[in-house]
Amino acid sequence: MSVPPFGEQLLAPRRTASRAARLLLARRYALVAQCASAIHAAAQARNGGERKPARLKELSKRPKVVQRGVLDAHHSRGSVPRRSHRTRTLKLHERQVASALRALEARLDQAPNEALREISDALLTIADRYCQTRLGELLDEEHLRDVPPQRDWDVLRYLTAFGLGAGGVTALALSGVIPESAEPYVYPIVLPTALLIAFGRNIRRTIDLLGAITGGP
Repeated sequence: MSVPPFGEQLLAPRRTASRAARLLLARRYALVAQCASAIHAAAQARNGGERKPARLKELSKRPKVVQRGVLDAHHSRGSVPRRSHRTRTLKLHERQVASALRALEARLDQAPNEALREISDALLTIADRYCQTRLGELLDEEHLRDVPPQRDWDVLRYLTAFGLGAGGVTALALSGVIPESAEPYVYPIVLPTALLIAFGRNIRRTIDLLGAITGGP
């Protein structure tokens, strides 16, 4: 049964609101999905046999995605108001947790079996406490002792990518070298190129993170 045009107009705001709600929910629980993916990769590496080296290499990509999710936990969980006095403390804790994950990943080159178990346990703890909104205790203090906080370069990278993208589009538009008919095809290429320049080899993990947030393939 077709919907009359007037009915479509009434349904459009509801559909937009529904999509926005799904996007918010996906972003809110992206960190949990990333932890689950990394735990699965660790389990495959433990049972890898002859394929263990390749699976360890694949696993090494997952904690980096989780680290980015951890650094944004105070935003994505939705339990902390913006500009809250709690934010600074939470950011410091998130950077320590991200650094602890890096330290655990480094142990893959020393004691791989133990490191795989420790990584899985840490990721499970992070996902569980994130769901409980225990953002200031994603890991116990014993895991964070003597761990220097990780620097968060992603904000600078995104600003660099935005600047490069906007500057590239402006430069192309002013130069007049792009035919008007080709502009709709050329300009959308500028932003991915800017992301590639800003993130380098990390672009694949950036796309994975954005895919987890938006529900992309």
